[in-house]
Amino acid sequence: MLKKCKSNPCQRLAQCSHDKCVYCCNKSHPLRDYSSRPHSPGKYKGHYALGAEIELIGDRLRRVGFTCHDGSLSTPDGENLENGGEIKLVGHCCRMPARVANKCELARSLGAYANKTCGFHIHMDRRDIEQSRVDEMMQWFNAHESWFFALVPKRRRDGAYTRKLFTLRGTHYTWVNSRETTVELRIHPGTANPSKAYAWTLYCASLVHHLHSGMSWHTHHPLDLAPKISHQYLEERLNHDGVLEDFSLPPKVYEETQVGIFSHPQVIREEI
Repeated sequence: MLKKCKSNPCQRLAQCSHDKCVYCCNKSHPLRDYSSRPHSPGKYKGHYALGAEIELIGDRLRRVGFTCHDGSLSTPDGENLENGGEIKLVGHCCRMPARVANKCELARSLGAYANKTCGFHIHMDRRDIEQSRVDEMMQWFNAHESWFFALVPKRRRDGAYTRKLFTLRGTHYTWVNSRETTVELRIHPGTANPSKAYAWTLYCASLVHHLHSGMSWHTHHPLDLAPKISHQYLEERLNHDGVLEDFSLPPKVYEETQVGIFSHPQVIREEI
C-alpha cells in the first residue's frame, strides 16, 4: 500500500526510501558521496578504457548522470558550494569523446556551469602496461610540462590540485599522476562546453592509444599526437595564453560517433 510522503507539506505518494517521494528524496540527497564510483573499468577487459570527471555547478546535476558531491568547489569568496558536483564517466576509449560532450551539452541545457575552481580530469587506462612504459610516459609529460601549462589559465598552473609534477611526490594532486590502473591528467580547467570537452577527451584517447602501441614517447612533441580536431583546439588555447572563452565545432564532426549530441543530448544518458 502506497503511503503519503512524510515531508510536510508534500502530499505526493511515497515511492522511494525513507517514506519520501522521489522529488523530496532527490531534494534532500541531491548528489552521491564523493567516493562513489560508477563501475569498475574491469568490464572493459580487452579494450582501452577512459574515465572522465567533469566538475560543474548546478542544482540539477543529478539528472545528467552519475554525479557526486565535490567539496573542493567554491565561490570566488571561498565559500563551499552545496550544488557543486562531479559527473563521473567510464567507457570505451573510442566512444568517450562523444559521451563526454553529450554530458556537457545536457548539463549546460540544465543550467550547469563551471567556475574557476572547477576542473576536468581524464583517467587514461594503463592496465597490462609495464611500469617502465608508464615511467617513460611520465618522463615525457615532465619534459613537456611548460607546454601543457601554456594551454591553461594561470590559476590552473598555480592551483593546489594541479601542482608541478615533481613538487609533490606520492600524491595525486599534481597536474598528471600515475595510479595503479590509470594515468590521471588533471590540467584542463572545468568546462560545460561540449566542443572543448570533445576535443580534449579525443586528445587523451590518442595518448592512451600511443601508450598501448609501444611506440617511443621521447621522439614526439605533444602536438604530434593530437588528432586534427584536437590539434586545432590545442593551438587555439596556446594562441590565447590558455584563456579560451569560446570554442565550437560543427555538428558534422560528430557524424562518425553515431550519436548526434546536439540534436539528442539525452540519447546515451547513463543508468543511475
